[in-house]
Amino acid sequence: MRWSALALTASAMLVVGCQATIEPDRAAALVADFIRSRSGYEVTDLTCPDNIEASVGTTFECRFTGPDGAPHVARVRVAEVSGGDVNFYIETHPT
Repeated sequence: MRWSALALTASAMLVVGCQATIEPDRAAALVADFIRSRSGYEVTDLTCPDNIEASVGTTFECRFTGPDGAPHVARVRVAEVSGGDVNFYIETHPT
């Protein structure tokens, strides 16, 4: 199972002080939607890190169990930030 694509989420950022960060729950929801739209698989255990900087080029990994029962990773890169919207590039594969 390997997918990659650009996906857009609206209002995925949380501004803390002067620094904008991506909310992990919203990032996880976006990744889960991406996986579901590509495969029909409903991810139930997806986790993404906290304190993700909302700037172009930032990368992070979310982890989940794939339909085969094996651990998988979604590698996410921030491709664009515009106002409160973040454009991500997402690629998933088994770990």
